[in-house]
Amino acid sequence: MSFSAELSVKDTVLIVSLEGKVLEESVLKQLLSDIDSQLGEVKGKLVINIEKLDYINSTGINFFIKALTKARVKNGDLILSGAQGSVLTIVQVSKMNEVFTMTETVEEALTIHNTKK
Repeated sequence: MSFSAELSVKDTVLIVSLEGKVLEESVLKQLLSDIDSQLGEVKGKLVINIEKLDYINSTGINFFIKALTKARVKNGDLILSGAQGSVLTIVQVSKMNEVFTMTETVEEALTIHNTKK
């Protein structure tokens, strides 16, 4: 399966939904640029929905860290939503679950963002 990403805004939060396998940095470079260009409008509030992500490697973890940095530069935060299966295992083994706020659903992530100033 290939990789795809969809960006949308809901409740003044940028939601990035990822699907497939994250393997190559070249694929993520443009996505990171697109995220950065929209973060100012939502005050850095970012949710990355990884519910339909089948696989990530260190490139994916690096992407999450770069996106988190971009969100925090805009005085916001990144929440990872929907991690499951091997993706959840990789996030836990790499201790990224201690770095990122994680939720089971996008709705939970939206609630967290919208309760912060």
